[in-house]
Amino acid sequence: MDTLDEFIRVDNLRKVYRARGEPVKALNGVSFGVHQGDFVAITGPSGCGKSTLISILGGMCHPTKEV
Repeated sequence: MDTLDEFIRVDNLRKVYRARGEPVKALNGVSFGVHQGDFVAITGPSGCGKSTLISILGGMCHPTKEV
């Protein structure tokens, strides 16, 4: 399938939080595409960034801009 047919496209998504003054990388360069009709599951261990990814895709928070 072509990238032009993608329903969702994510390229190099990053999100960094601060915890006790230290940077914590919740997402570090996530890239993927989803085509219309695809079934997608997001899995992984606790703390790997699943909820952060969904929050960004849903517009509830913003990704970290590159410096």
